[in-house]
Amino acid sequence: MIFAFGYKLVTGDVEIDDIAQGSGVQSLLMFQTLSLIDRDYFQKFGWKQAAVWAVEEPESSLHSSLEARVASYLASVSNESSSRLQIVSTTHSDLILQYSDHPVFVSQSGGETKFECKLNKRQALEEAARVGISRWVHPILAEPLSPIILVEGKYDEAFVKRALILLNPSSPICVRYLEQLEDGATGGVEHMLRYIKSNANAVRMRSKDAPVIVLLDWDSEKKRDEFQKPFKPEDPIRVMVWPESAFNPRLGPTFRGIERHMSDRLIAEADISRVVGDKPDGTRIIERKEYDALKERIYNVVLTDLKREDLGFAEAFLQELGKAAVVPSDTAPKDKLVLAPPVIGC
Repeated sequence: MIFAFGYKLVTGDVEIDDIAQGSGVQSLLMFQTLSLIDRDYFQKFGWKQAAVWAVEEPESSLHSSLEARVASYLASVSNESSSRLQIVSTTHSDLILQYSDHPVFVSQSGGETKFECKLNKRQALEEAARVGISRWVHPILAEPLSPIILVEGKYDEAFVKRALILLNPSSPICVRYLEQLEDGATGGVEHMLRYIKSNANAVRMRSKDAPVIVLLDWDSEKKRDEFQKPFKPEDPIRVMVWPESAFNPRLGPTFRGIERHMSDRLIAEADISRVVGDKPDGTRIIERKEYDALKERIYNVVLTDLKREDLGFAEAFLQELGKAAVVPSDTAPKDKLVLAPPVIGC
């Protein structure tokens, strides 16, 4: 017996049969249907431990907004914490590349095919644009369906990114620091302010559903208004500041930057040289000359061993940060999918 089913896409009072829809919508729904089948029936056939999809140019026949939705969807289903799925895709699309987590650049010269695996995402995008495979994309406009949290440096990025994953594994939020967006950037609040001011027009072009959230250290509170000055209230940007209430109360002012929000366990794991001391009142301190080395070791612990319990002092603010970044859309189409009765044949 062969079972075939169809579906209707319902928008308001209008129902559209599957055969009357564009190939772009059908492509997205095909991936969603395959994902549902894989989740429900993977124990009944095939390789039970994992699944690999090999997809050739998923952007074919899609306009840009659907292309972005397909790219975002493929990234989300393969990055879920419970996912057994890996997706390998060929593409000429900058949007598919933006949402991938590991680019491989393939070129052919003199009859020889070369694979470049060491390019990061930005380098691969720039090389694809340079040789005419895809268009150039302003870095602040990359991943257009995902909110961006812009932080001061790599240490902030590592902690915030991994913390948000622990709090909400399905979160679409991207965390970026300045060196990832601009060549020659050195980080720091002043450089970040110059970047935002000089790229204000590009920031305004982002969707309100995927804003830029500028996240400043607690000691940069006075800079908040300067970041907001080039923009109107309705523009897709917001400035937030780490509050002092998120401090670990045992860490004194000699702990600067993101580290002051971290748990005692993280500090202890990184303090292999025993450079952290205690004042009589129990406040932990460190000499300035020892701080950079400790900071680097904390960074490595965060990358490999951050736990939910390490977020105790910062969790309330991180939850607030995540809610601020994900703005529910008022304009998203209110569509629903209705399965049509199955047709049975033999």
